[in-house]
Amino acid sequence: MISYEKKHLTTTFIQLLRTKTIKNKIKNKYTEKNHKKRRKKEKSYLNVVASEAKEREKNFVKHIN
Repeated sequence: MISYEKKHLTTTFIQLLRTKTIKNKIKNKYTEKNHKKRRKKEKSYLNVVASEAKEREKNFVKHIN
């Protein structure tokens, strides 16, 4: 390829990135990843809270008896 063609391809690619549909596709891809990470964190946090609640319940029952 001639260097001019390479530059032309680069500018074409950049112009494509500027279009709304491409922008939205890229944006959606990253937001999906972030949602997955957030859900994972929330699930692990909920598991920790649930296990702490069980421990407190066990201790509470022991103190009553």
